[in-house]
Order: sequence, then structure tokens, then C-alpha cells
Amino acid sequence: MTNTEQRIDAIFKRLQTEEFEPLREFLKSQLDAEFSSLKIAVEPSDFYRIQGMIRGLEMLLGKVTKKRG
Repeated sequence: MTNTEQRIDAIFKRLQTEEFEPLREFLKSQLDAEFSSLKIAVEPSDFYRIQGMIRGLEMLLGKVTKKRG
């Protein structure tokens, strides 16, 4: 692992702390909003754009949420 990768990993670990719970709640609310938008999307381009946003939010939320277990 390079120095840059180690630094990025440390940042994501810090984002898992209690201090950043508001950020996680915001990301969850954004994810819910995008799922709601996906339900009413008509145009294929909107559908694909929203899907991409959902994937990005899920990835980011997974990085900043502490794994249980």
C-alpha cells in the first residue's frame, strides 16, 4: 500500500467515528431521496444518472460506516 493509499484509508477510518454521524445521516437521506427519484424516472438518461448516483452514495456510505462484528 502506498503512502497516499494509507492516508486515504486513515481518512475513511476517521470518518467512521461518532463525530461524523451527521455526515452518515445526510448520506442516508440523500440515498433515500435518490431511490424516490428513481421510482418516478421516465427518461432512460435520468434512470442511468440516478442509478450512478445511488451507486456512488452506497460506496461512500460503506466507506464511512463502521462494520459491525
